[in-house]
Amino acid sequence: MWIEIIEIRSFPGSCNLLELHIKSFREVIQKKHPNQSIKVFSKANLNTDFVILIHNESIDYKSEGSKLGLQMASALKEFGMINHAVWLEFQS
Repeated sequence: MWIEIIEIRSFPGSCNLLELHIKSFREVIQKKHPNQSIKVFSKANLNTDFVILIHNESIDYKSEGSKLGLQMASALKEFGMINHAVWLEFQS
């Protein structure tokens, strides 16, 4: 299992449109990507910061991220600064 984390620090004034885009992505994922799930969080004390977690059930991973994660990160760049990272489940 692996996850992708997309952190967004949005530009002031773009939060409402960004939220609409995130909701749209979530709907697409639920319909077209059954092996992936998405969770979205907003920073408690700063409404311009968001984190999107994409949970991937597959064993195979790509260090640059899934096609979906890469598309999301690219599409959301217009709203602010993006950090996109892949995390592997720790096996002890």
